[in-house]
Amino acid sequence: LALFVAAGPELVRPGPIARWDDALPLGNGLLGALVWGDGNVVRISLDRGDLWDLRTPPMLTRPDWTYQTMQRLKAAGDQKQMNALFDDPYEQTPYPTKLPGGRIELVFDPAVRVSRFSLDLSAAVARVDAGPSTITARVDAVARAGVFDVEGPQPDVRLIRPVGLDKLGYGPG
Repeated sequence: LALFVAAGPELVRPGPIARWDDALPLGNGLLGALVWGDGNVVRISLDRGDLWDLRTPPMLTRPDWTYQTMQRLKAAGDQKQMNALFDDPYEQTPYPTKLPGGRIELVFDPAVRVSRFSLDLSAAVARVDAGPSTITARVDAVARAGVFDVEGPQPDVRLIRPVGLDKLGYGPG
């Protein structure tokens, strides 16, 4: 958040936030959101702490996939077999892994520009000024839901499916 300036109980970022890793963070411990955007698009990346693909790769069920095998290979100096058994499977199989949640994109008229982001630390509310529209976002700890409001001209809404789900073999939602 080094790109933000403190203004009372708020962190303020004039201008766009082009990267998700500079976004305004919101969350309640289980549900999380990152609020960011540039140009005429405001993005809200969503995630949950309990979305996991826990499938077990076949390699991990081999009878020699054990700590004893690892010790034996280490003692023998067989780094090639050590890598083949205990390192390579994680490069070849995309699970088990944390699953990405998805993204909501609010697409405004092409003439609209995102001009300001702020995060009220005392209320845990993000605010985005986008031309004549204001977007507020919060993650409610009691309702366990994200709440997003748009005041002013309404944007088109796109739901973006994470591309990482393709690699894991998941079909369309």
